[in-house]
Amino acid sequence: MKIFERPVTVTCHVGPAQDLFHLSKMLTGLCELAADGQIELRFTSVCEPSCKSTPEAALHVLITHEAETLHVVFDTYDKSDFFETTLLEHCDFYFKRSFRASDICLLPAAWQHKIVRFGLNYGCRSSRGEARLLEFQVQQSSLQRYQNVPAFRDFEQSPSTDVAPSIVFQTRAWAPNATSDNVEEVNESRAAIIRALRKSFPGRFHGGFVRNPHALQRYPDLLSKYSSEQREYVQLRKSGLVAISSRGLHHSIPFKVPENMAASLAIVSEPLGTELPVPYVAGTDFLEFRTPEECVEQCDHLLSDASLAGSLRQASWRYYESQVRPAQHVGNLLERALRLRRCNQ
Repeated sequence: MKIFERPVTVTCHVGPAQDLFHLSKMLTGLCELAADGQIELRFTSVCEPSCKSTPEAALHVLITHEAETLHVVFDTYDKSDFFETTLLEHCDFYFKRSFRASDICLLPAAWQHKIVRFGLNYGCRSSRGEARLLEFQVQQSSLQRYQNVPAFRDFEQSPSTDVAPSIVFQTRAWAPNATSDNVEEVNESRAAIIRALRKSFPGRFHGGFVRNPHALQRYPDLLSKYSSEQREYVQLRKSGLVAISSRGLHHSIPFKVPENMAASLAIVSEPLGTELPVPYVAGTDFLEFRTPEECVEQCDHLLSDASLAGSLRQASWRYYESQVRPAQHVGNLLERALRLRRCNQ
C-alpha cells in the first residue's frame, strides 16, 4: 500500500563525522521505504551552505514533493536542551527525539513552531540499508557503526511467542566523565533496581551491569553473567516476560524501550522523560515505577496476572508496528512534515 499519493524524493546528507549508530534507525527506515518503492532516495556528502559543520547525531534531508522542497532535520540527541541551532534556524521543520516543551519555550519564538516530536530511537540496521550505504560509499569507519548494530528484524517477536516467566534488566554503569549527565545518580539508581530485583526474584531475574572496567571496580557484586555481545544481548532481551527500563541519559527515553516493544514484552519503566508524537500511556501500555520497591511490585503484578501481562505484550507490539518499526516510523515522519507544510500554507 502506497504511503504517498504522489512521488516523494528524499535527499539525505551523510557526512564522515556523523554517528551512524544514533542515526541508524533513520537511515534504515529511509532505505527500506526506497527499496519498497515508497520514496526515491538520494544520498549526498555535500553540506548545504547554511550548515557550517556536519552534525554528529542529526540528519538533514530535503523532501521534494509536488515541485516543492522542504528542509527537514531529524535530531536524535539524548539532551532535550541541545539543538543544532544553525540547522534549526534555516530548516522548515526540526524533529526532536528528546522533545521537552520546557526547553523549547526558551528558544527564540521564531524557531519554536518548527520543532516537532520525533518519537523513539534505537540502533538497528537492515541488509537493504547496508547495501544502499555501501553503494553510496560511506566512509568505512562510519559504515562499521551501522554494520555493528542488530538488524531490526532480529529484535522482533510476536506477542504470541512463548517466553519464560522472568524479568530481564541488563544495563550499563557509566564511568566518571563518560557523559555530561550525573553518572553517580544514573548508576546508583540502576544499582538499586538490580539489588531489589535480585533479592525479590531469585532465579527469575536475569541481568545486572554489563562488564566494563567501571562496573568491575564499583559494582562487582551486581555484574551480569550474560554477554553484552549484540546477538546474545538480543536473545536475552527476548527471553523473559517482563522487561525493565530505567531513565536514559539526560532523562531521554532509552533505546531499551523500543527494543522491548519490538520483542512484544510487558514493559515496566521509570517515568518517560520526554514527549512522544503518539502517547505511550502508563497503566495502559506499560507499568510505571518511581522507586525500586515499586518496580518489584509492578513485576510481581505481571508475574502473577497472565491477563495483564498478555495485554501489555499486545500493547507493546501494537505501538511498535504503528510507531516504531523503521519504515513505518520514518514514513510517519515524512508524511507529518508534508502535512504540516500544507497546514501552514
